[in-house]
Amino acid sequence: VANWMDSTPAIVRLETEVVQDYLTDNKCNAEEGLMMVCNGNHGDNNMLGFNDLVFDQRGVIYSSVATMNEYYLSNAGWEERLYTMCHEMGHGLGLPHTDENPYNADTFNCMDYTDNPENNILPGDVNFSKLRDIYGEVSRRRLGRTSNLDRDRDRDRERASSRRNVPDGLHQSYKMAIADLKNEINDEYKASKGGGSASGGVASSDAASSSGWRKLHKNERGGTYVRDLVDGFRVQVSVLHPRK
Repeated sequence: VANWMDSTPAIVRLETEVVQDYLTDNKCNAEEGLMMVCNGNHGDNNMLGFNDLVFDQRGVIYSSVATMNEYYLSNAGWEERLYTMCHEMGHGLGLPHTDENPYNADTFNCMDYTDNPENNILPGDVNFSKLRDIYGEVSRRRLGRTSNLDRDRDRDRERASSRRNVPDGLHQSYKMAIADLKNEINDEYKASKGGGSASGGVASSDAASSSGWRKLHKNERGGTYVRDLVDGFRVQVSVLHPRK
């Protein structure tokens, strides 16, 4: 988290809170106006990191969930863990990949696909430049007093909610969409290992699979997928696959 706030000028200001019931219940659910960042053992599913962004009708981020899979990371080196966390949080802030070829020269930032995580463990200037285009500088945004952070955050979320037309079926639609995609990725992975048959996979960008997901990009290191939800909302998912 601190690494994403370490830029000059300051671009990102993040507040963190450990939510105990999410830890004890092993749940990581989307919440409006928040980025949920969760670690858990999700088994051998070919998903090292998983980030989903829900966008509202205006294309503004409604929620973000970044999940790290401890099945692969619990015994991974420090560099791999830091790279994965930095990468998924970057997606949560709205950043795309800086490069999607894991075999070319490293770009020395964590939004790069790489086989050398030790060279890409931190955000880079190119990432902060993109964030500056999206959000501007902290000094140019309204900041509340430290003692009023909770009040300001609640007020900002209330204002954002009042500007959105949030449909009643959004959260159910979101949960079903995420479950469908994870099942499709897992089925495809098992089929590639000879352990079952794929359900057909996710269709290309100009078509949708039976579950409604479209594939924007995919290679052996990861993929990007998008699906319409309800009433103009959509969800975009970035998946990071473990290194072979």
